[in-house]
Amino acid sequence: MVEYLMDKYPILLCSRTDEDMSVLLCSAVGGNIYIFKNMHKVLHSLLKHGHSETSYANAVKSINSMMQTTAQQTLLHMSCLEGSLEMSKCFSETYPKMLHEEDNGKRTPAHHAADGGNVAIVSYLIDRGTDLWCRTSEEETLLHRACIHVKLEITKYLVETYPKMLHEVDYAGGNVAILRYLIDRGTDPWCRTSEEETLLHRACNCGKLEMTKYLAETYPIKMHEVDNGNRTPAHHAAFGANVAVLAYLIDRGTDPWCRTSEE
Repeated sequence: MVEYLMDKYPILLCSRTDEDMSVLLCSAVGGNIYIFKNMHKVLHSLLKHGHSETSYANAVKSINSMMQTTAQQTLLHMSCLEGSLEMSKCFSETYPKMLHEEDNGKRTPAHHAADGGNVAIVSYLIDRGTDLWCRTSEEETLLHRACIHVKLEITKYLVETYPKMLHEVDYAGGNVAILRYLIDRGTDPWCRTSEEETLLHRACNCGKLEMTKYLAETYPIKMHEVDNGNRTPAHHAAFGANVAVLAYLIDRGTDPWCRTSEE
């Protein structure tokens, strides 16, 4: 079908979806190397020879623009997120610069691989020279991303292979099994952010009811701890607009009349 459409309506190769996905990016999501290479070849020929005023340099520039979204996500970002190992190998070996390119959130392909939870891809990218300690614009490591997207296997892989990451982890993903695993591996359950937020503050702010229950019942003193703005977990639940979390905290004994430092 792809070959038929390319042959019959080659101009479709230059189209984009409403989400700004070119056909090349869509082929990266699909994970079929043959389709991508065939598309790339036809597109190259179309742009180079389709119009006499189109120079070779402009053709290359046009093709390169189709390998990236407006959010600066490359073909490799997309294949890593979708968990296509063979496609990721193809892109990183054909376009090695892509290994280190960041999107507009400073997320590398390795961050996207962690989001997707594919251990083989993350391991491959690291072997190819990806910076293991790369961070996003929000200072998230690969382990932060794995936890946020609730990917247990990649979390275990990163923790067991690079235990130092344990002390730089975030818990916004809300998965109790992951948190318990991290604590069992040595993470400090009393750790705080630079704003003095506890794990329970974070869970409440992100509206994670099961995580909130686990932390409140396992470490009940956390219910009354405040951050540097004198905000309790209940305040964070209110910020997160999660009624179920707030109601649970009040039922557990949180003072509904508590005030922040700004009253």
